[in-house]
Amino acid sequence: MESLFADPDVQSLNLTKKIHSKNYDQDLEYVRHPISLSGTEHKFSEFTEPPSLGQHTNEVLESLGYSQDKISQLKMKDVI
Repeated sequence: MESLFADPDVQSLNLTKKIHSKNYDQDLEYVRHPISLSGTEHKFSEFTEPPSLGQHTNEVLESLGYSQDKISQLKMKDVI
């Protein structure tokens, strides 16, 4: 991994980004895809760390029509 981040091509193309991880309380370095397309919405400058396990569970279940009561029941039964 160290050689990847130190590679001159990776450095010259600005393919890496350091992001402070709230989950690990340290800076993590990521590599973006080398192809950038103009007019795309994703911006590397807006890149954030991956979500922690279960971080978006409530939002996903709500979008699928689950009520907060049903989500609470699933949590109490250790389903989620």
